[in-house]
Amino acid sequence: MDGIARPGPGRRGCLPAEPRVTAGPGTRGTERTGRPGGGCRGGAPRLRRAAGRPRLPPAGCARAPAPHRRALRHPGLATTPDQILVTHGAQHAFALVLRTMTSPGDRVLVEHPTYPNALDAVRAVHARAVPVALDRTGWDVEALDAALRRSVPALAYLIPDFQNPTGMRMPASTRCEIAALLRRSRTPVVADEPLVDLDLDGGVAPPALAEAVGEPAITIGSASKTFWGGLRIGWLRAPAEMVARLVAARPATDLGCPVFEQLLLAELLDGRDALLAGRLDELRTRRAALLDAVRRHCPNWSVQPPGGGLSLWCELDAPGSSRLAVLAAQHGVRVVPGSRFSAHGGLERRLRLPYALPPDVLIGAGERLALAWAAVGAVPDGRMAADTDAALA
Repeated sequence: MDGIARPGPGRRGCLPAEPRVTAGPGTRGTERTGRPGGGCRGGAPRLRRAAGRPRLPPAGCARAPAPHRRALRHPGLATTPDQILVTHGAQHAFALVLRTMTSPGDRVLVEHPTYPNALDAVRAVHARAVPVALDRTGWDVEALDAALRRSVPALAYLIPDFQNPTGMRMPASTRCEIAALLRRSRTPVVADEPLVDLDLDGGVAPPALAEAVGEPAITIGSASKTFWGGLRIGWLRAPAEMVARLVAARPATDLGCPVFEQLLLAELLDGRDALLAGRLDELRTRRAALLDAVRRHCPNWSVQPPGGGLSLWCELDAPGSSRLAVLAAQHGVRVVPGSRFSAHGGLERRLRLPYALPPDVLIGAGERLALAWAAVGAVPDGRMAADTDAALA
């Protein structure tokens, strides 16, 4: 029996028990196209078998712990199949956790800055984000301790690996300190890890935050950053009883994940190392191209090269990232202003610049950004404020 759960009410969904892929010279993978390429034909017989069954047993994932462990990529984090829930990506996983574990008015501790779609998810359930500022070196443990004591949040949301948008990675010692605080305060934590595979500088990876925290921790991840943005499959790892609650709550919003995408992900996971090597080489080249473009065309901006992830977190030489976003669009470049990464606005000296596009496109974008930034100072404040308000409404 293949371990594929029927996508329906209350079904977890899971990956097949024995994925196969050919990741040899003929495999395109994500190296050039950014799309999952060849080497996925081995799943066709399994897909035919799945399609031929009127009802696929949800207990099938008990036969397939290995793919789940490969997805989580944390050797020290023991995981059983009943601790996994397959989702439509990391954002879906976080939204499901929020709907299940918070009530209107509850507080959710977040980093400042943080992922803007996570902030939108917190607002959507009428919870209140409690931001804790990151400093230039990373996570402020004392500030986080104070926020936990003062706000008593129902949940904490952290991005420990190549934090979005700063690109910083939480050191092992900091993870241990924060884990102790979370255990003491009995605060469940969501560790968002969609970028954990995109380690561009190498080195020894710190242990998973969930490993340091223990049972209250929830880990979420996604295939879209590692393999291809169009592959909307993610996963959630949590204590088994918590997963059971999430499974029970899920049918109110969706009835499960498509089997085809799960089969495709299983094939990609089996050839992950070969595919990821090409992906990382590609991203290193793109990161270097964008860094060079920013330093050449916007020399007064400050930027610290991130060790991984998908973007630069630039510090502008004057406030105005919201204005820049408006004018950059007029020059054919779409960027997200710093204020979107804040629970309460601000961050007008900050701008996130992704390096997910080809180098020639990034170099051209740097030139256009410089023109837009020069135009920011040339437009009268009153007119620019009105245009900005309209564009960001």
